[in-house]
Amino acid sequence: TVLNSYSGWALCAEGFMLDMPVMTTVGALIGCSGAALTKIMCDAMNRDILSVILGGYGTKSSGKGVAMQFEGEATTTNVDSVVSLLAEAQSVIIVPGYGLAVAKGQY
Repeated sequence: TVLNSYSGWALCAEGFMLDMPVMTTVGALIGCSGAALTKIMCDAMNRDILSVILGGYGTKSSGKGVAMQFEGEATTTNVDSVVSLLAEAQSVIIVPGYGLAVAKGQY
């Protein structure tokens, strides 16, 4: 969303330089909406907007700890067994994004 905002502000500047009011207006709308969405996402991730913009520049590496050990074992399946399980199920709940949430992919 930061890059969307940047592209909007670049379009706004280009419209200003070429004296094209419609391009300037559209660029301002894209830039403002990208900036607003970036702020909302920073609040949701509990991160400061400056650290998002700088991308961790100037931070120290913290990779000195012990490597994470994975517990449990992977479960493999194939299409036929999934089809039979779904056909025999009384109800199925589909949760979009659940895999990322379980894997803590948002961090």
